[in-house]
Amino acid sequence: MFGHKKQDDNTLPVTVQVARSAEAWAAAIKLWNENSRGVVTDSGTHKEVLHFSLVQPKTIMWLQRDTGRTDALELIISWQDDHTVIAEVFIILPGPEKAGDDTYIRRVLEGLLTTASTVPINQQGK
Repeated sequence: MFGHKKQDDNTLPVTVQVARSAEAWAAAIKLWNENSRGVVTDSGTHKEVLHFSLVQPKTIMWLQRDTGRTDALELIISWQDDHTVIAEVFIILPGPEKAGDDTYIRRVLEGLLTTASTVPINQQGK
C-alpha cells in the first residue's frame, strides 16, 4: 500500500493521522457499540481493544481506546508488504468542528461495518 523499500527488521513503518470529524466519530462509535461484546482489556497497555482480521488481503485491524476514556478512538491497520510489517494509525476525535481528511477513515470504518469477511480475531476458526 505504501511502496516502502525494505526496512531494518527492528523498525516498523508507521504513519499516524489525526481526524476530527462527526461522521468518522459516529461510524467508529457504531462499530464499537455493535461489536462491544468482543472488546477486551489489554493489561499491558491499559487499553480497551476490539480486534478484526481480513483474510484477503491479510490485514489485522483494531479499534482501541484508553480504559475509561470516551473522547478519542484509535484505529490501527497492520499488514505485511514485501516481508515488512506496515501499520497505519488513525486517531479519531469527535466533531462538530472538522480537522484533517476523514475520507479514508470513514471508508475503512464503513467497510468494517458492512463486510462479511471481517471477523473478530478471537472468533476465527470456530
